[in-house]
Amino acid sequence: MLLWTPPLLAEEPPVLELDLAVQPVLSANATHDRYLPLTRYLSEITGYRINLVTAPNFVAYWQGMLRRDRAPDLALDASHFTGYRAKYLGYKILARIPDKVSYSLVTRDDDLVMDPDEIIAEPIASFSSPGMGAVLLDQMFPNVFRKPVVIEMSGTEDAVRALKEGRVRAAFIPSRLVGAFPGLFVVTTTTQHEAPALSAAPSVSIEARRRLSETLLNMQHTEAGRVALEQSAIQRFDAPVVGEYLPDAELLSAYWPMGPHRLAR
Repeated sequence: MLLWTPPLLAEEPPVLELDLAVQPVLSANATHDRYLPLTRYLSEITGYRINLVTAPNFVAYWQGMLRRDRAPDLALDASHFTGYRAKYLGYKILARIPDKVSYSLVTRDDDLVMDPDEIIAEPIASFSSPGMGAVLLDQMFPNVFRKPVVIEMSGTEDAVRALKEGRVRAAFIPSRLVGAFPGLFVVTTTTQHEAPALSAAPSVSIEARRRLSETLLNMQHTEAGRVALEQSAIQRFDAPVVGEYLPDAELLSAYWPMGPHRLAR
């Protein structure tokens, strides 16, 4: 008598997990809340498990960026970080936010400062190095003996709170966030740089990069995608122009003279 043996069912391949790091322009909690809709949408459409990773400050973010055992699979960050990743760490830029970024020196609207020199030696709330804010603030005050006293903050909300409470004379924050906080006076604004872009580590497969890029670029064309973009305060994602990010890598390598760029010279 022949016994029928059911065929063995093939095991489903494990779900690909990818960590997405987002620069700490906001506090860790605020960053998580803002970008969770984006990660959920990417997970749903690609079938990958996208884990959102936050950092308490830019020092921790930079250290995680350089350590191979902690470097994220995906990163959404400023042009100098994106350019550095692409130029020295082998990351591929998948999509960019079509906008320009600048930083503004602000005071309370009852303390009108007309010239940045007026806050030399005064306390100013800013981000820790090597965030774009710290880099651009140093460019605004190139003389090491004529600088404000920088009080490092973990996010824009903390910087504005310190300003409103009188703990600092001024704050240096992303220009696009100025309108979210009433009662601020803009002293000056920096030159513009490319808006953040999303890039993938060399360890991410070509197929995964293709699927992620396609999903990002198509978000604006679906109802669910538009909702996720709006909830994450992103206008849309466009195809990247890599050459526009590479020059800003030098902002980071010149400001923080350590890391893989030293080996490339």
